[in-house]
Amino acid sequence: MSDEPQVIRVLLVENDPEDAVIFRRRATECTRHRIVTDAVSNCAETMRRLAEQHYDLAFLDYDLDGGENGVEVLKSIRAAGYELPAIAITGSGSERVAVAMMKAGATDYLVKEAFDGDVLERSVHYVLEVQRLERERRLANEALADAAARWQQTFDAIEDMVAVMDRDRTIVRANRAMMEAFPRCDIVGAKCHRLVHGTDHPPTGCPSRGAFAGRGASHTEIVERHMDNRRLEVAVYPIEGRDGEVEGVVHIMRDVTELRRAQEAFVEVEKLRATRDLAGGVAHNFNNLTTAILGYLGFVREDLEKHGLPADDVAAATECIQRAAGLARELHQWTQPTGGPRERMTLAGLARTLRERVGRMLPPGIDFQADVTEYGVEARIDVATEALLDALLSICDNAIEAMPDGGKLTLTLSTLERTPPGEGFSGRREMFAAIAIADTGTGMTPDVQAKVFEPFFSTKNTVGVGLSLALARRVVAANGGTIEADSEPGKGTTFRVLLPMSPPGAEPDTRRGPEGESTASATTRRTEQ
Repeated sequence: MSDEPQVIRVLLVENDPEDAVIFRRRATECTRHRIVTDAVSNCAETMRRLAEQHYDLAFLDYDLDGGENGVEVLKSIRAAGYELPAIAITGSGSERVAVAMMKAGATDYLVKEAFDGDVLERSVHYVLEVQRLERERRLANEALADAAARWQQTFDAIEDMVAVMDRDRTIVRANRAMMEAFPRCDIVGAKCHRLVHGTDHPPTGCPSRGAFAGRGASHTEIVERHMDNRRLEVAVYPIEGRDGEVEGVVHIMRDVTELRRAQEAFVEVEKLRATRDLAGGVAHNFNNLTTAILGYLGFVREDLEKHGLPADDVAAATECIQRAAGLARELHQWTQPTGGPRERMTLAGLARTLRERVGRMLPPGIDFQADVTEYGVEARIDVATEALLDALLSICDNAIEAMPDGGKLTLTLSTLERTPPGEGFSGRREMFAAIAIADTGTGMTPDVQAKVFEPFFSTKNTVGVGLSLALARRVVAANGGTIEADSEPGKGTTFRVLLPMSPPGAEPDTRRGPEGESTASATTRRTEQ
């Protein structure tokens, strides 16, 4: 280590030349510092020197030229952004002057007649040490603030909701995801059970109860809580102090609503797939049996007629078997691909064909009306035509069955703009052809309406029902559309079939997907299942 004294460059603000000479003489008496002094007598000279030269320290007299004083100069130095440490020097030793200078930013003060080289050196050392400590404190605070900001950024980057609580289960810190999950609540300072469960005390089974029961820090419990129709998965991690006691807990909450829905949907898909496999096998074998039975019944009828005996019972049995065979065909259709050759057809063509076929199947007492307002619209749709017409006729057949005492069946066609099925809040809109089939029948209760498209669900006790609407929805979905049902007991039912319209000049989509379906059909099948 060098024994050379530390060079300290000092700016002396003093209006008395003799006092400036005395100051320099006392500065030469210092042994630990070599003080190099530049002297000025007013504020303007002070600011000019500071702009030209770096100084380690400033000594300021209170009374200066032109009626200025050291307080005004020190304020100007600070206003200009200089962090130059300052020592006040006074001739009177007035405590009032010393206090004013210290308030303005001076670190120490000396009385002119009362200090020598040793006192000066101690004051310089003290002020420079205070400056060093202040600089280190400021740097430490800046580093701490930077670390806290980085920690908060990391904390807020966690997508799960995180809340840190003390022993009283009061939230002391929460990340951005937690704040956004409760936008209308004051998170910090709130009780967790009040916020999440809406209770005054932690409910039975609350995982934080176990966390405060003296278990190890590695203990974690995961439970599901329902909040605002959301399902939350909560993991709890105890926070242990140095003595091993639990001082708080961290709750990490994840919204698993969509995940649970997806899992439930997957289970339904598997159940539906198994049902279809079973139904396909049953339909195949049952169809073979009905074919054989119909053949034998034909032989019996021929024998009875040959001997002049009545065959009414055989005819009734044949009708029942034929209806059973129809059920087998529905089962077989339901388990088969819904695609087929795609064709381009207009709303007018679809309406014409549908009106003709419905007209042929109407029983007495049913008044059929078709709104032809939109028939002239050249809206085109790409569909597997026969499968779609069968689906629409199935809906009409169900509407007719809902009016056993007669009623009114109405067919309406229109065009409307909708978000495509399965795109939720994407914001994308497309034009759809809307085919509305309305009846004035018995209507449906909400629980029946919720299940009306489920396979094998029926409110009728007749043979051959329970699959027609499920198959109709499947066919419509395979063509990129959807079916909506609106019903009320005693006020009838309206089924609205929505089909995407083809852009002008577009070619029909004839690409094939799995099992011979079109690509659109395969995609829709996966979504529906």
